[in-house]
Amino acid sequence: MPVCFFSYQDMIELKLYNCLLKPPTTFKGFRTLKRVIFQYVTLAQDVLENLIIPLLESLEVINCDGITHLKIDAPNLRFLSFVGGLEDVSLQNTLNLAVVQFCLTELYDGQDRVSSSNLAKFFIDLPHIQWLKIDGFAVQYLAVGDLPGRLPKPCLELNFLSLLVYFNDLAEILTTLYLLRSSPVLEVLHVTVHHEEQVIVVDEEANSWLDNLDDDRTCSFPKLRLVQLTDFSGCKAELDFIKFLLLNSPVLETMTIRAFSTDGSSEVLKKLLQLRRTSSAEIIYLDP
Repeated sequence: MPVCFFSYQDMIELKLYNCLLKPPTTFKGFRTLKRVIFQYVTLAQDVLENLIIPLLESLEVINCDGITHLKIDAPNLRFLSFVGGLEDVSLQNTLNLAVVQFCLTELYDGQDRVSSSNLAKFFIDLPHIQWLKIDGFAVQYLAVGDLPGRLPKPCLELNFLSLLVYFNDLAEILTTLYLLRSSPVLEVLHVTVHHEEQVIVVDEEANSWLDNLDDDRTCSFPKLRLVQLTDFSGCKAELDFIKFLLLNSPVLETMTIRAFSTDGSSEVLKKLLQLRRTSSAEIIYLDP
């Protein structure tokens, strides 16, 4: 990138793809920037932080190199999309953030460095979040630390939630439950089941999560209308999750379930149709 590029201080929108962004040492950001889109860009940590100014409204960082910590302090930010690997996330002064896609492409390995809850920290400054997609290994990241039971501040405007969940991990299941409990106006829920490439031993703690669920962890989803579950394998933990939703969603209209494989589909369908529900929800079962 030529040095003269960094002199355009009145830039409002910046889109960069497949390049190296290395500004001069005197560069302190663009003063009027409102929208940033970076895809496959290599840049240093401080360069990204200098671009996150108070006026910024939209930020997309997709598969970029050089970023280990996502630190955002942007009072006008309304849209955030991040896809990549990270060691930590810090969202501060993001009270207007309404749409978030957060996808970690690498397994999070910072468990030993965390004492507090990643889940609570992530949501502390997201009071007006309306649309949220948590993908890749992001639920695993949020599950690290002492789970709070409920978020310190509920997501009172969140109406769409999409998650990729590993149902052989109790912490990920409980993190999903805590998110749901903290979203009283949620209307649409998408859950994709994460599967390991290799066959592994079933975690009995995760497999019996509903049997051991404390009474104070139960809840109701009074606004939930549509549920979509993808790559459903029919294991007990997944069936219990469906059972939990059906029992606690009084206005549920449709639950669409797409199978991970055709093995045992008829038996799984029988089990699903026998589950008790508090609404007249239609269950649609689809083969892969």
